[in-house]
Amino acid sequence: MMASRAGSWEGLGQEPSRPHPGGNEANDKIGPDAPLFDRAKKRATELYDGLELQRRVEQNPVGMLAVAWGIGFVLGGGLTSSLTRRALEMGGRAAMKLFVPMLAEKAWSMTRNAAANSSRASGKSSS
Repeated sequence: MMASRAGSWEGLGQEPSRPHPGGNEANDKIGPDAPLFDRAKKRATELYDGLELQRRVEQNPVGMLAVAWGIGFVLGGGLTSSLTRRALEMGGRAAMKLFVPMLAEKAWSMTRNAAANSSRASGKSSS
């Protein structure tokens, strides 16, 4: 059975050539929703051209894959998963360990500078 199916394909594992699905045959199969399909196809083409996706993919293919993965993750409901919650909790803890001491030092240095400026200003006004 497998041999007969493989024998009917042209080339190396490719199916025989078929009309492009964007052609009129697709509209015939869609039936009364064909105008809606045409509008959606037109909007998708406008979006593709407007965002210059081809140029962006050529310049930064890995970045565009990351964007596509992120969009799929969000649309697939990944933000509500327990794995995401755990990852955000771990990231938040790591950020707190890194940034809280840095922010505390910055606040302390600002307080010291304000106190030093205050004492200088009071010393100048009394002279």
